[in-house]
Amino acid sequence: FSLKPFMEKISFYHIALSVSNLETMTSWYEKLLGFKRITPNFAFGDTSKYCFLELKGFKLELVENKLSKPFRRDNPPAHSLLQGVTQFS
Repeated sequence: FSLKPFMEKISFYHIALSVSNLETMTSWYEKLLGFKRITPNFAFGDTSKYCFLELKGFKLELVENKLSKPFRRDNPPAHSLLQGVTQFS
């Protein structure tokens, strides 16, 4: 049994990143990396807003949520204690 034929058909649709400032990070991805904004900013309730950018068919979703907090990595190997992925599209 091999997963190779299945894996050859898999492609990523997009990756979502939580950011502290949507406008600042959108500008950074556009100016420094060449991404193009493909949607306007959308609001999701009172706490979140997001937009999509694209580069060579790869889509990036940037999400600003007022309730999010930075992930502290005082001890870099400690990230290995966390399991899972929050979104994979």
